[in-house]
Amino acid sequence: KNCPGKDTPLPTQRLGDPSLPVPDASARAGPYWSLMFEVSENKTYKPVNLDTIVEETIQGAINTKMIQSTDEIVSIYYRRLEHGYPTP
Repeated sequence: KNCPGKDTPLPTQRLGDPSLPVPDASARAGPYWSLMFEVSENKTYKPVNLDTIVEETIQGAINTKMIQSTDEIVSIYYRRLEHGYPTP
């Protein structure tokens, strides 16, 4: 299971839009749901700014209505692989 149990209390780290204040950052029980994004890059044809890729990905999720700007984000995990294969 990749998601904490519904009784696991987690604090809100931020909202989808980082400029919005978090109304209540106290730890609360879920339920939670997870999204996983995969971003490809190529130094020549598709360069990626590693300093902003997480924020750009969250903004893309808002733009495509996968999440709302007011949705709570309780955790972010980021990993970059020098060479990897697509996740099926």
